[in-house]
Amino acid sequence: MRRVHKTDERGVDWALTPMAGRSSATGRSDAATKPEIVVKTDIFQRGGREVLIGLILEGRDGQRYQPVVSKSGARLPAPTLRIVDEAGKVILNDSFRYG
Repeated sequence: MRRVHKTDERGVDWALTPMAGRSSATGRSDAATKPEIVVKTDIFQRGGREVLIGLILEGRDGQRYQPVVSKSGARLPAPTLRIVDEAGKVILNDSFRYG
């Protein structure tokens, strides 16, 4: 599986790891297959007022990546989530959980 790497201006390596069982497109030059990552969500009703929001990272070739970002080889904490109403009032300020 091919990881996606990007080095920032400070030389820090950022990486995403493909999900198992899904291969990226082949038969093209490396430049053409470098993914542009699109962030999507899956939303599932878990019960009364509780929903699960899944984070999906997908490349332009359909390859899905684990929603875990590595910085210099170390896994970063789960992303945060803030829900704001139309007036700008914060309704929820929480974070995603892996797994």
